[in-house]
Amino acid sequence: MALRTEIQGLETHPELAVFVHGRLDTACDNLALANDFAAVVVCADELPGEHNVWYGLGRAAGDVTGRQVTIYCSAQEFLKSDRSREAGHPPTAVWEQFDAPAGERARGPEAFSAKGTDCLLHHHLLVVQDLARNAVIPETIPANLIQAFEASWATGADGRLARAGLPGFSLTERRSLFSALFAPAGILLPDHWQIFESLWDGALTEQRDVLAVVRQLPRL
Repeated sequence: MALRTEIQGLETHPELAVFVHGRLDTACDNLALANDFAAVVVCADELPGEHNVWYGLGRAAGDVTGRQVTIYCSAQEFLKSDRSREAGHPPTAVWEQFDAPAGERARGPEAFSAKGTDCLLHHHLLVVQDLARNAVIPETIPANLIQAFEASWATGADGRLARAGLPGFSLTERRSLFSALFAPAGILLPDHWQIFESLWDGALTEQRDVLAVVRQLPRL
């Protein structure tokens, strides 16, 4: 049976829903997700995004037999960045209410981000595929290492995408995220950056190996 893909939560933005659905189908084909799932659903809400993405794994609904993965995120993940709304600008007081700028509610194609959407979908679908194949078994990861492990595994996932010539977060982006997470917990030494390089280059691909090096990184 063919893989079923679905977009939820964008009913008021049909053009955006069509755009994301097309990119989702391409990402599923690129990663051969039909081998692991019967259905893939992207559920986007209208709340401001903080680049948080959640996964749900379960049985497919309706007349589809097999496993379903649902990816939850903000609809803003599929739009071009609006620097005027990011941190660093004077915040608006909660009692200051303004009308939405023209075009805010009716997002047109010029606001869509093909690169951002492709990176997000390929990255998170690859990580979900790892979970489905038991390459990562979350319940076996010590609670105090989960955050560091997630960041390290994400680095390796994007490295795999880069080697396959598929969209993903770049080496520069991953280095920045790695530094932002671990630097406040301690000085990042050359050995720590060697761990990063090993994750990105694919020298560390097993959960046990990644857990071993995570223990050598600054404690979060």
